[in-house]
Amino acid sequence: MGSVFVVICSSGEYSDRVEWVAGVYTDKEEAIRITTEMMSISKAADVEYDLWHRKQSAIFRRFNNGRPQHWNEPITAEVQSVIDAEIGREPPKGGSIDDYYITEAPLDQWGRWEGMLGE
Repeated sequence: MGSVFVVICSSGEYSDRVEWVAGVYTDKEEAIRITTEMMSISKAADVEYDLWHRKQSAIFRRFNNGRPQHWNEPITAEVQSVIDAEIGREPPKGGSIDDYYITEAPLDQWGRWEGMLGE
């Protein structure tokens, strides 16, 4: 008998949160390494996303006499052209840090997950 180590990714916020299997490993150290690497990539993407939004807010304040843009206010063509030129139209991927965690699934003597036996 042995175990596999299942890396689970959890993404989204509140009621939109979803989880899925990101990988299955027989080596616990490999699962830890992959989990650490993926968390680092996720955090870096979030930093880049946050920086893009801070720059976008600064552009809005520049055109709105220091007032932030309200979420339902239309963006004028002039402001959009400045956003496109200075930071790009689309924000980078990010904005919600993916969480990764590892769970251990014990296997029976035939290499099956014991939870699937229905016992």
